[in-house]
Amino acid sequence: MKIKSLLSKLSQPVQFPAVTCFSGKQYPIIFFSLLMQWTKKEGFALTPFFGDQSMQTTEWVQLQSRLSTTFLGAVESLWLGNLSILDASTRKKMLEFLSNYSGPHKVFYFIEKADLPATIKDFIDINESLEKVDLEFVFATLLKTSPQALIKTVGIGYKKLSLDTLCLLGLYSKVLGAKSDEFMQQWFEKIVVPEESLFSLAQFLFARKKESFFSAWLKLKDDYNSAFWTTFWSEQLWRAYHVVALRKENNFTQAKQMESRLPFSFLQKDWKNYSADELQKAHDFLYSVDHQLKNGFSENNLEFFYHGFMQGTFK
Repeated sequence: MKIKSLLSKLSQPVQFPAVTCFSGKQYPIIFFSLLMQWTKKEGFALTPFFGDQSMQTTEWVQLQSRLSTTFLGAVESLWLGNLSILDASTRKKMLEFLSNYSGPHKVFYFIEKADLPATIKDFIDINESLEKVDLEFVFATLLKTSPQALIKTVGIGYKKLSLDTLCLLGLYSKVLGAKSDEFMQQWFEKIVVPEESLFSLAQFLFARKKESFFSAWLKLKDDYNSAFWTTFWSEQLWRAYHVVALRKENNFTQAKQMESRLPFSFLQKDWKNYSADELQKAHDFLYSVDHQLKNGFSENNLEFFYHGFMQGTFK
């Protein structure tokens, strides 16, 4: 099912099967946030069961009970969130239960492609490219605006953008109104293109690939001010710290919730090269750099941070 078809049918949940699965490379939080808001306004609210929190054993039992019974014949439409944040054992039990679920309620959930069982053939592909008519429908339905400024700027290049990036640009367009054309022309590349570049920059830093990092850094450093860079690296280090600390405690469920926006190579292998203590010291150093920059010190202090991190100074 394409996303346009999904939105066309959501106002009549009776048309949906007992279980509807969304899947994609990453959880599109902006899209699903807009979707939840829209269904509430349309009088068909997808009711979150446990949102994006870790599901405990008691909640699993409660969910089974809730899905198996109905009060006076009332049918609920339950949103289970991103099942990929659950530990492998709980996720397996959940998917086995849902694969055999036939009602009475309607259940909707998301799961990352990497965790999608081969047995699930029928799902809504979040990474599916939208045609112009689909994009217009999504913008008009969820955002009450038009994608014309976006299409005018990037042409069919919008098909390569993630659903969340499209929704983000749509939100900008909605706020700016008549000025959205000018905004797209001046800021589109600042928002969209660097997303991949920043991702690569962080990947090189955590992999301690000095030559690749500084080559990329020279191309990007002037695109943002020092306040952006200290904020960006602070978040990267903060998330990395929690991922390392939680994984080394074998708390993979909680660690999963902190992985957003961290480089794939760090999550796959480079995290093993770090201790939580090293990342905390690096974060503390960056905090001092931020304080110095706000008090008129040279922006070269950021360079000291990069060189120190590459050389393992914070170990």
